[in-house]
Amino acid sequence: MLAVVFLTVIGSSVGYLVGRHVRDVRAGNSGPGPADTPSDTPSGKPCPDQTQHDAQALFKPQGALTQVLYVRTHGDGGASEVWICEDTIGNLYYQGHRLSQEEQDGAPREPFTDKNSLILQTVSKQGDDYVAENSSAKTGTTRYRVSTARLEIDLPDGTVQREQVVAHDP
Repeated sequence: MLAVVFLTVIGSSVGYLVGRHVRDVRAGNSGPGPADTPSDTPSGKPCPDQTQHDAQALFKPQGALTQVLYVRTHGDGGASEVWICEDTIGNLYYQGHRLSQEEQDGAPREPFTDKNSLILQTVSKQGDDYVAENSSAKTGTTRYRVSTARLEIDLPDGTVQREQVVAHDP
């Protein structure tokens, strides 16, 4: 008899909760409000459309990518743009773009290609730096360290390329 009462109470509770959920969905309130759960809508500036597209094709990020950091650099080897992007669950992505001479002279940004850009998912925050790694069994690991002050590229042969940041956001 006690088991029957217990099952009745459980069944009633589940029925009540399911009915309440259905009512909320029909009313347009499918769950807790924005203060209670993370939003699927990015809160910051979106990363470039091509970064969004390429990341989705390669890595399947959760939601749209928002910009955590953007830098434009200049060094002896040329100039670059770097975006550190974040998906809605906190995964970080690195988008690097080597600027052509025309872009450095003010021309619009060229489409990203395998020859002028790189997108990576292996990114971590280390102090004030974001560090992205590009590993290859054939050539070794290249590390990209980016901050609001500089971009350092640590090549597998031990060479370090440095570029000074000339603009950043934030």
